[in-house]
Amino acid sequence: MNQVSIGIAIANTHGSVDTEQIYSFIESQEGNFETYKLVPPPGSIFAAGIDYKLILDIAGSATSIASILWLAYDKFIAPKKKKNKSAGIVIIIQKDNGANDQFWIGHTDNSKEIFIQTFSKKVDGIRRSRVPGESTNRSIEELRHMELWVRRK
Repeated sequence: MNQVSIGIAIANTHGSVDTEQIYSFIESQEGNFETYKLVPPPGSIFAAGIDYKLILDIAGSATSIASILWLAYDKFIAPKKKKNKSAGIVIIIQKDNGANDQFWIGHTDNSKEIFIQTFSKKVDGIRRSRVPGESTNRSIEELRHMELWVRRK
């Protein structure tokens, strides 16, 4: 598998956080990754659990991405958590066997060090997986060509 697909959603902030600021912040960071944002056609009603995807290249650092995600949470969401203690960043790592690894920074994942270590191990495990990366590679290619998803970085 050459790449790892990581779905991202900003959860339970109830409008107190500007998601665009978070996504722009992630994109402004150095790293070997691409980002895509879900952009439904004008006038359509669309509900999605994941509205932002990060594609980490094989050469990209999982530890670096984990640190960027934690920093985005710490900078934009943590200071506003008074109203909702479960506000955070939901992260879903797509595995080629159909399963996913999920993290929720600020809710179930409250330790920066443990999150970064666990996230990095999961991504590295996917990279070393014996399962061929065909379905993940296919879904990444579809993402790149779907009109609903717009590449941002």
